[in-house]
Amino acid sequence: MALKDKERYQNQSDELQKKGFFTFADGQQSNHVVPKIIKFLEHVVQPKKPSSAYFHFQNQARKEILQQNPDLKITEAAKRIGELWSKVDDSERSKFEKIAAKDKIRYDNEFNDLLTLGYFTMPDGSKSSDHQRIVKKKRELRNDQD
Repeated sequence: MALKDKERYQNQSDELQKKGFFTFADGQQSNHVVPKIIKFLEHVVQPKKPSSAYFHFQNQARKEILQQNPDLKITEAAKRIGELWSKVDDSERSKFEKIAAKDKIRYDNEFNDLLTLGYFTMPDGSKSSDHQRIVKKKRELRNDQD
């Protein structure tokens, strides 16, 4: 049984090797598996996630739409923003994609600092390790059978 398992494992890893798994983009072989998910303790302050091009567009467009129509509901404004985004030409869209790319670079730099140094510099100039993350408590279920 153990021999069959070893053969099966070897065959599967050979197939994956042929398909390009275990190889970096520069062609160098990988010698270990890196975990994709990194978990931090609850109190560790993490960098703000990067926003997409659509979210940057949405923030700008929402201000304009709500200034023009102050009594418009948020849901109606969101529908209009979605329609505007679908009609945006490539030159305008690329402007927001550049902003999103800069935001992604900011996030990557802050996350790498957190991994290597144990902290990252926050927008106000302080270290993230000087702050404590606020952990939200789960709501307790109420029992209405009183």
